[in-house]
Amino acid sequence: MGNNTETFKVDQTSKKILIVFLIVLIFYLLEIFSPIIIPLCFAFLFATLFQPLTSFLRGKKVPFWLTIPIISILTLGIVFVIYVVLSSTIAEVVQNNTMLVTQLEQKSEKVIESINSLIYSFTGEKFSTAELTKMINPNEIMSNLGQSFLASLTSFTGGFFWFSIYYVVFLISLPNYKKYFNYVIDETKAKPA
Repeated sequence: MGNNTETFKVDQTSKKILIVFLIVLIFYLLEIFSPIIIPLCFAFLFATLFQPLTSFLRGKKVPFWLTIPIISILTLGIVFVIYVVLSSTIAEVVQNNTMLVTQLEQKSEKVIESINSLIYSFTGEKFSTAELTKMINPNEIMSNLGQSFLASLTSFTGGFFWFSIYYVVFLISLPNYKKYFNYVIDETKAKPA
């Protein structure tokens, strides 16, 4: 009898360990496939948002072959214009980093003075502003920000390509989901032998 409870405990422990490994594996796979999954999710969201417009145009007897390109071109055009505006704005920010660095240095000096006065109020000691400025290097911060923005724009370009493809596929297929469900339901009914 005691052997069964030990086996049961071992089984429960191994199940918990396997569940933890499964969760870690799922997050790892999500990270690996995120360049595919994220555009897929956004494309599904956008296609779902424009589904009522597609249904409305189909109800007004606008040909389907005309509805999908119009909605696709308008939506993708708007998203692309937003992308161009954001990328040019970020490029200007990166180009003007010397001005931003001086402003950041001025602001950081004020923050450092505030931190220094706060530390002095608790400890009674003042730190040198030069030491704290070395710890907060504005040039390094701006360099890292510029690199991360450029990396984000590069990944957005690839993501936009996949988003466009998925979006058009979803726009074409979503209006027919009721037909598909009816087909699946009819196929799964028990057939006489």
